[in-house]
Amino acid sequence: MNPVYLVLSLLAGAILPLQAALNAGLASQTTGPLFTTVMNFALALMFLVIALVVMRVPLPMFAVASSVPWFYWCGGFLGMFFVMTTMVIAPKLGAAFMVALIIGGQIAASLVFDHYGWLGYRVHEINWGRIAGAGCLLAGIYLVYKY
Repeated sequence: MNPVYLVLSLLAGAILPLQAALNAGLASQTTGPLFTTVMNFALALMFLVIALVVMRVPLPMFAVASSVPWFYWCGGFLGMFFVMTTMVIAPKLGAAFMVALIIGGQIAASLVFDHYGWLGYRVHEINWGRIAGAGCLLAGIYLVYKY
């Protein structure tokens, strides 16, 4: 396993509760989660456009972009849903329990995606080891909630 991927994954995970807290704070100081989500994605778009220009990334041809299956374009909606949801639930659940539940949802969905090889994932069938690992994570979620 590439150690850079491990570090980036841990960093992305560490940023999640920070992002939720910052967005929840902004939502409480402005007009709420919808405005904050719009501002979140507007700022992200601005930084991404700057990165595209600085890195001179070529834009895809229209024919290529329009031939992509429609469901691949749903990532933006899912990102919006995730950002807005964490912004609303973070102050109510706390960072640890929110992240534990998110991880639980991620593991459950990931097991299914891997098992069937959906959306280009390599097939990793569900087996007793993976079920035991998911069970340990569920036990961890309970412990984070309880204590």
